[in-house]
Amino acid sequence: MEGVYSDILLVVIGIAITSGAGALIAFFRNMKICISKLNKRTWRIQKTLILMAKMIDTQTNKQHPGIGSDLDDLVKEMLEEDKNGSV
Repeated sequence: MEGVYSDILLVVIGIAITSGAGALIAFFRNMKICISKLNKRTWRIQKTLILMAKMIDTQTNKQHPGIGSDLDDLVKEMLEEDKNGSV
């Protein structure tokens, strides 16, 4: 009778370990998808920022031709520093 209980205990432990591993794998897959979505969103925001800076720079240069605005270069430099991990 004691051997039956140990076999049942081993089966229960095996099921618990398997389900725990499955839950961890599902969690990390979900995190990977979430991080991928955040990367895409960040990339879109950066592209929008560059586009808006170019539009403002162009408009400023049309309205005030004597003033040289380097807004586009400044935004690109800031994004490049962010990409390299500099603060």
